[in-house]
Amino acid sequence: MKLHRETLSQQLARDLSRMILQDGLQPGAEIPSEAELGEMFGVSRTVVREGIQEMVGMGLIVRSQGKSTTVAPREHWDLLNPRLLAALMAYDANAQAIFEDLFSVRILIESHAAARAATRRTEEDLALLERRLETLRACVNDTDAFMQADLDYHEAVQIASHDPVVSSILRMMREPLETSRTFTRQNPAALPAALKQHEASFAAIQAGDADGAHQAMWDHLTWSRERSVFKYRRPAQTTR
Repeated sequence: MKLHRETLSQQLARDLSRMILQDGLQPGAEIPSEAELGEMFGVSRTVVREGIQEMVGMGLIVRSQGKSTTVAPREHWDLLNPRLLAALMAYDANAQAIFEDLFSVRILIESHAAARAATRRTEEDLALLERRLETLRACVNDTDAFMQADLDYHEAVQIASHDPVVSSILRMMREPLETSRTFTRQNPAALPAALKQHEASFAAIQAGDADGAHQAMWDHLTWSRERSVFKYRRPAQTTR
């Protein structure tokens, strides 16, 4: 996965998003003026305008001509925007619920894709799935490489589904899903179990077993969701 250096405007958008989320600003709350933001963050008015525009694109704020800039209603937020999703995961009080909702949608769509793949896959699709499964096997002792190979395997299932609607939705969700993976517990000891689950889904797709492929993918993704960092956070210790 390529890492991209943030621009100043993206940094401002990230920091201002954090401020909105950490302070729990409600819909309709006013955002400081461009001049105030420039002074707060030590950047030019041009950078402020670009950062504000990025946040408008996230759906996080509303900017009206001749009126103040305000926090948008939560239902307008674009939860598939990877930058907003990363901010929500890090700073929002409802981060666990957002993560689980996103993952629940993923389970539904990818299980359906696996079932479609079992009845629509071609020999070329099976060859691609097998190659990507071999890559998973080769990476079972390398957590970072395994996580990337895991994404690639899921992409191959999507390709094999030959379902343009599913493919469009999953392409749209790819970046948010990559973001959400930072909140999944990456325990090297669990990688062999994940590999076996992928082998089960491949076997069902190869056999043309739609129900089996659906169940294998459902089981794998449910297992993955249960390994989110939210499930493993320890309660804060109190001092006596």
